[in-house]
Amino acid sequence: MAKMLSFGIDETIPKRKVVRTDKYWIYYDDNTRDIDLWNGSTSFILGYSQPKVFQEISRGTELVTRAIANAFEYVDEIDEMTEVICNTGNFESVQWTTCGTSAVEAAIAMSDSYWKAMGEDKPLILSFPPGWHGTSHMTRSLGMPPLSTAPSDRYIYGSSIDSIETGLADELSRIGCIIIETVPWFKGFIEYTPEEWTKLREICDRHNILMITDDVMMGWGKGASYHGYEYFGCGVQPDISALAKSLVAGYTPLGAAVANKKVTDVITKPKAWKFGHTWQPPIGGICGMKAAYDLIEERNLLDKVHWIQPRLTGLATNLMDKEIITEYKSNGTILFMKFNKDIRQSGMSQRDMLRVSVPLIADDEYFETIYDKIIDMAK
Repeated sequence: MAKMLSFGIDETIPKRKVVRTDKYWIYYDDNTRDIDLWNGSTSFILGYSQPKVFQEISRGTELVTRAIANAFEYVDEIDEMTEVICNTGNFESVQWTTCGTSAVEAAIAMSDSYWKAMGEDKPLILSFPPGWHGTSHMTRSLGMPPLSTAPSDRYIYGSSIDSIETGLADELSRIGCIIIETVPWFKGFIEYTPEEWTKLREICDRHNILMITDDVMMGWGKGASYHGYEYFGCGVQPDISALAKSLVAGYTPLGAAVANKKVTDVITKPKAWKFGHTWQPPIGGICGMKAAYDLIEERNLLDKVHWIQPRLTGLATNLMDKEIITEYKSNGTILFMKFNKDIRQSGMSQRDMLRVSVPLIADDEYFETIYDKIIDMAK
């Protein structure tokens, strides 16, 4: 029998056949149901059952299968979502992509194109491992150098924002961009301080470096702003940002790299921008994004973050009091917890760390259920 490759947390855990998803529930063929605590790696911000979004994905795909936006074709939804994704984050241009990895690569391409058009030799890319910027050779090298299968002398690594000017003094003049996850999550929920964000922006301005935020994980529905840098990054404006995952609420792939006026004015000059792929963009994804965005706006769902956050903190505090977890970090709709034992047999974690991402449609039943689930995992 052919095998599908898997990064399975524990190979002894049996496979389960999913027969239906509804609200935030996953139903199986043995008449049981469960909740994915990490919520499809934070993607399903509206849960699993939003018929209007499904209908728009289907309508967009059936009506116009192909429209190459970067070759001066369009449908109304492309123009509308271009305005939305730029205006919500103070950006002026967008390159649509198909996923988070390609969004990060497009963001790097914006930096490369900018410096080439400016006639400056600034090939170096500074990142802060360990992190997760994607699954391609480039993005793995930026986030997890030990996993790199295509090392390059373009990649340099920093240990902290405070040490950039002292530890990398010799390279500063050749650094074209600094890419940073809004909240590094791969090894834990590591938030930067307001002072660190301010200092990073000052360093970029002082040394003529473009600042790129990787908002793929933390953008679009994980905080009370659409762009993660506004909520988790203290509002410090990057020059370029990458988004994906939850743009269509997880229902179909779509990504984007966006740029501010400074970058846009340069890379929109003739022959300066030469990034492309087959789908420019996928029309079903764009129509689904519009439906998801309209739903969020109609229901004021970003405000729901202010209801979710204290409940996550309360849940974690209760687990601390019961000595089930030893520490936790939380902000927005995200909670990271460290247990006092290995919980991999639960199928929901790696060793002693558990990640929780709450959908914007969560209610009291959701929190009661995940609390009981976490208690059972720790037994």
